[in-house]
Amino acid sequence: MTARLENWALSHSEDEVEAAQVLCNSRLTGEVYNHPVERHYDGKEIITSPIRKSIGRQVTTRTGTVYELGEVHPEYAKYLESIGHDIDPDQPIKILSDNSE
Repeated sequence: MTARLENWALSHSEDEVEAAQVLCNSRLTGEVYNHPVERHYDGKEIITSPIRKSIGRQVTTRTGTVYELGEVHPEYAKYLESIGHDIDPDQPIKILSDNSE
């Protein structure tokens, strides 16, 4: 089962990476739906485990959970726009190598 993450944003420190390009220890935050773990009920605000893979609009985390990315959080979208970054609708998250693994 694939969980869906709505109103998502990248959860990282300002000096970590540029917008929408993440290191392998970055996480996402947002409202989750259809999560396989019962305690993550529909609409619950979560922070994912670290991102390991991103293909298209699907992100896989360290725990193996696969998230389909829905709508980006409006404030995060404004932030990206303010620093001159656009979100690629077909590949919103791009992984940068951190050479630590």
